[in-house]
Amino acid sequence: MVAVLLLSLHQRAGQGADFAALAASKASVDGQEGCAAARRIAKANGTRITSCRMDAEVATVTARAEIKTPLGAWGIRQRARAAPSYYFE
Repeated sequence: MVAVLLLSLHQRAGQGADFAALAASKASVDGQEGCAAARRIAKANGTRITSCRMDAEVATVTARAEIKTPLGAWGIRQRARAAPSYYFE
């Protein structure tokens, strides 16, 4: 049971980080503040941003997902990076 909870938590943290990094990069391309967009998207996905760095339009974010169980509180962090597609051409 604990393994299933941790796997679910790991996936949620990873998804939150991925979506937040994509949102931050897109916001930066659109002239908006990338880390603010990352925080909004992370919150909507049940995670929170523990770090956010913008290098021009490249976003690097770390998201944390947490769960409280009768066995205690658990948290997992995942990092993701996103950039516009033209960075890879």
